[in-house]
Amino acid sequence: MRSLRARLLLVTAILLALSLGAAGLLFSRIATRRFERLVELGPEHARDTAVQTLTSGWPRDSVAAARRLEAFSRSTGRAAVQTTARGAGPAFAPGGVPASAARVRADGVELEWRSSGGLVSLVRLRGGLPLPDGGRLYVGPARSDARRETQIEVEGLNRSLVIAVVLVGLAGVAIAFALSRRILGPVESLTAAARRMEAGDLTTRVAESSRDEIGTLAHAFNAMAERLERTERLRRDLVSDVAHELRTPLTNLRGQIEAMQDGLAAPDAARIASLHEETRLLQQLVEDLQDLALAEAGRLRLEPVPIDPREALERAAAAISGAAARAGLEVSVEAAADLPPLHADARRLAQVLRNLLANAITHTPAPGRVTLSATRRDGSVELAIADTGSGIAPEDLPHVFERFWRADPSRDRATGGAGLGLALVRQMVRAQGGEVSAESAPGAGSTFRVTLPLA
Repeated sequence: MRSLRARLLLVTAILLALSLGAAGLLFSRIATRRFERLVELGPEHARDTAVQTLTSGWPRDSVAAARRLEAFSRSTGRAAVQTTARGAGPAFAPGGVPASAARVRADGVELEWRSSGGLVSLVRLRGGLPLPDGGRLYVGPARSDARRETQIEVEGLNRSLVIAVVLVGLAGVAIAFALSRRILGPVESLTAAARRMEAGDLTTRVAESSRDEIGTLAHAFNAMAERLERTERLRRDLVSDVAHELRTPLTNLRGQIEAMQDGLAAPDAARIASLHEETRLLQQLVEDLQDLALAEAGRLRLEPVPIDPREALERAAAAISGAAARAGLEVSVEAAADLPPLHADARRLAQVLRNLLANAITHTPAPGRVTLSATRRDGSVELAIADTGSGIAPEDLPHVFERFWRADPSRDRATGGAGLGLALVRQMVRAQGGEVSAESAPGAGSTFRVTLPLA
């Protein structure tokens, strides 16, 4: 039985059967005992020859009367009790057993006794016969008659109980089936969606129709599917982008080399310098890809040491000052001299600042300004690079740290390299226990903040 629904229904049916069967058996036993304890006997049982013989010549002596009642009860197996003006007199259970209690009621006598097994029995006798001394004589039928009537009643009760158990069981199974559909329906939908995803359809989603455990599972499945779809899309984009980034310098190299081979161009210093620049771009792209892969895999080699934040910013500003001057930009450093040292790899931190500064210079038109600052936070130091450039659109801001992403869809190399710089920044900062964030608005410039732990 491999179906979860079938197993759930089977377990529910077994539990219902056991519960209802136990309840029915217990109820039947209790009812049987109650019927045996309480049997109502009417006056028609006192109109026979044995009773008439008993009442003829009734002795006035109470002891003789009691002996006669006991002998009658013992020989006939009937209950017998005498009442007087003062209340109940001698009373005997079926078989001559003295009754433990006899109570006079408005319509008769209630007789109670305890059997050898400890079971308390109760019988109510009605329609007593008058006695010469003014009392009344109540006599019940043979014990077998009482048991037969009890058995008839119990059999009828058991039939009703069986019908009730069957109806309740069917209702329970129907409810269990409805609940199983409600519970297992979303599971079956998840299974079908997982099979579609296994077949390659990463756009598969399931409805999140509840907030219980099944709804949480559906939400987790949708999040996983979205992540897989996004990862697959990034993988395809990565292959396409790497091919695009490699194609341009390789095409330039091949074209210029073929031109020199065919004698169409002379191998002069300018052409050699151009070829060298293309190979440098290829080498930089390969190194960036390798660093990014190592950082994402957690295998980037780091040698963290205490670093003065102000000195790190000043070295980065000095390294980029030539490119900033050519772009018509002013670069300044604003940081206190008494800042505590931060804990980072010096070479990787310089690479992070260099990539952020290169990004700022590329997207800041002249005349503009790039400001480097450092501020102490709780247990960390925040390095910020702010520019007065064109800014980033709100819909593009969440994607600035994705690899090969650039705001310019034309992928013009003049607008910002291969699109790996900010992706490298994020991975290298995280590898050193820090975080990086971006703030920007169109036309108001951008600010990139790097937070690193203190030494």
